[in-house]
Amino acid sequence: MRGENSEIDLVDVSLFLIRKWLSIVIATFIFVAIGYVFVSVQHDTKVVSMIIKPNLDTPATYALCGYANDIQCKTTVILNQFSRFLPAEYKNKISFDAKNQLVLFKAQGREESVNNIISTLKNSVDKMAAWYIDDGDIKRYSVHRNMLQTETYAKLSLLSEAVKNNANIEVIDVAVTPKYKMRLVLVLCGLMGVIFSITGLLCKRALTEYRIEKKTMNDRA
Repeated sequence: MRGENSEIDLVDVSLFLIRKWLSIVIATFIFVAIGYVFVSVQHDTKVVSMIIKPNLDTPATYALCGYANDIQCKTTVILNQFSRFLPAEYKNKISFDAKNQLVLFKAQGREESVNNIISTLKNSVDKMAAWYIDDGDIKRYSVHRNMLQTETYAKLSLLSEAVKNNANIEVIDVAVTPKYKMRLVLVLCGLMGVIFSITGLLCKRALTEYRIEKKTMNDRA
């Protein structure tokens, strides 16, 4: 397979191609390792999603929103049944959205604090009695830029005992996921490694062609 007078040495060509292939693999591995370390360092940062399916037609929503089909008002009422029982330091860490009779809570923080938030939200399901009563008044809650606002809505004497104690909430899903997904980060880092390697090889080839062309022009001169 190898001839002394051959212009192209197949063994040398094979070794050359293997070296180039290894350089691409090594560069890709380095980028993937960097991505793995990055995600591993972030392992204690979690995002919690709690989806709550409320029955919007409750005595509480009738009392605070009337009988009109005001979905935003009703979901806000249900939402704040939870928010009342959250510690003050958690309220700023939780965002929420109310669409299609679902309330989505998102909390971000270190694993310990996130677990505390999950526990608090779960426990609040059993504590939602008379959440809207304050000094004999009923407070109507509204949401502005994810902050709670209250206004006096009616006197306590206008409501029945059934309204005070109604909860009617079903937690249908609680999911804790990493802020950065390992698989996605590793794939992106792998692609970056391949692109970096190929770009380096193309630049090296362009530089070699430039030198050959320049040498040819000098020889002709």
